[in-house]
Amino acid sequence: FEAVTEYRKFKHGEAVGWGMIAALGYGRELGLLSKDEAARLIRLIHRVGSLPSIKGISLERLWDAFLRDKKFRSGNIRMIFLRQPGEAEIRGGIDPASLRHFLRGFLESGGELN
Repeated sequence: FEAVTEYRKFKHGEAVGWGMIAALGYGRELGLLSKDEAARLIRLIHRVGSLPSIKGISLERLWDAFLRDKKFRSGNIRMIFLRQPGEAEIRGGIDPASLRHFLRGFLESGGELN
């Protein structure tokens, strides 16, 4: 989120917060984390402080930045997911189409997860 907005809109911690929320939502969508636990953790992130809106962020710009990130190596997308608090898992082989679909909805909703 920092790179997409040329480091003008988000402080590092705010970008990390949005990244954590997105990872929790995508992990929930993949069935790695329950809906209730994901919602609880997202509420905790929001309690730390308000986050700038992600409305208007382009999926294409976000995707381009994502592909330049350390999580993308040699065509393999790797992400860290929680199965439950305190139990993280690094998972590779993330399906790009599935992730793009999730991110499209995530951005369109302004980061709200249903």
